[in-house]
Amino acid sequence: DITHDFDTILTGEEVDSAKPDPEIYLTLMRKFDVKPNETLIFEDSEPGLEAARASDACYIKVNTHFFC
Repeated sequence: DITHDFDTILTGEEVDSAKPDPEIYLTLMRKFDVKPNETLIFEDSEPGLEAARASDACYIKVNTHFFC
Protein backbone atom coordinates (compact mmCIF):
# COMPACT_ATOMS: atom_id res chain seq x y z
CA ASP A 1 0.00 0.00 0.00
CA ILE A 2 1.62 3.23 -1.17
CA THR A 3 -1.20 5.59 -0.21
CA HIS A 4 0.76 6.79 2.84
CA ASP A 5 3.34 8.28 0.44
CA PHE A 6 0.89 10.92 -0.83
CA ASP A 7 -0.50 14.05 0.84
CA THR A 8 -3.74 13.83 -1.11
CA ILE A 9 -5.42 11.22 -3.27
CA LEU A 10 -8.40 12.23 -5.40
CA THR A 11 -10.24 9.49 -7.26
CA GLY A 12 -12.70 9.57 -10.13
CA GLU A 13 -15.53 8.84 -7.71
CA GLU A 14 -14.90 12.18 -5.99
CA VAL A 15 -15.47 14.41 -9.04
CA ASP A 16 -18.54 14.90 -11.20
CA SER A 17 -16.96 14.39 -14.62
CA ALA A 18 -14.77 11.55 -15.81
CA LYS A 19 -11.69 11.93 -17.97
CA PRO A 20 -11.22 13.26 -20.63
CA ASP A 21 -12.80 16.13 -18.71
CA PRO A 22 -9.93 17.87 -16.84
CA GLU A 23 -12.02 18.38 -13.67
CA ILE A 24 -9.93 16.02 -11.53
CA TYR A 25 -6.73 17.93 -12.36
CA LEU A 26 -8.30 21.38 -12.04
CA THR A 27 -9.77 20.41 -8.65
CA LEU A 28 -6.33 19.44 -7.33
CA MET A 29 -4.73 22.60 -8.73
CA ARG A 30 -7.30 24.69 -6.88
CA LYS A 31 -6.83 22.67 -3.68
CA PHE A 32 -3.07 23.26 -3.71
CA ASP A 33 -3.35 26.78 -5.14
CA VAL A 34 -1.06 26.04 -8.08
CA LYS A 35 -1.27 27.10 -11.70
CA PRO A 36 -1.17 24.71 -14.66
CA ASN A 37 2.40 25.81 -15.46
CA GLU A 38 3.39 24.70 -11.93
CA THR A 39 1.82 21.25 -12.37
CA LEU A 40 3.19 18.01 -13.82
CA ILE A 41 0.78 15.19 -14.65
CA PHE A 42 1.76 11.57 -15.32
CA GLU A 43 -0.78 9.70 -17.47
CA ASP A 44 -1.00 6.32 -19.13
CA SER A 45 -4.37 6.42 -20.93
CA GLU A 46 -5.67 8.38 -23.90
CA PRO A 47 -8.62 9.88 -21.95
CA GLY A 48 -6.17 10.89 -19.23
CA LEU A 49 -3.83 12.49 -21.75
CA GLU A 50 -6.76 14.43 -23.23
CA ALA A 51 -7.66 15.63 -19.73
CA ALA A 52 -4.06 16.63 -19.03
CA ARG A 53 -3.86 18.61 -22.28
CA ALA A 54 -7.20 20.31 -21.53
CA SER A 55 -5.92 21.35 -18.08
CA ASP A 56 -3.02 23.28 -19.69
CA ALA A 57 -0.57 21.56 -17.32
CA CYS A 58 2.64 19.87 -18.39
CA TYR A 59 2.29 16.12 -18.65
CA ILE A 60 4.32 12.98 -19.21
CA LYS A 61 2.91 10.02 -21.09
CA VAL A 62 3.77 6.83 -19.23
CA ASN A 63 4.25 3.91 -21.62
CA THR A 64 5.56 1.27 -19.25
CA HIS A 65 3.88 -0.85 -16.65
CA PHE A 66 5.22 -0.78 -13.13
CA PHE A 67 4.70 -3.01 -10.16
CA CYS A 68 4.88 -2.26 -6.46
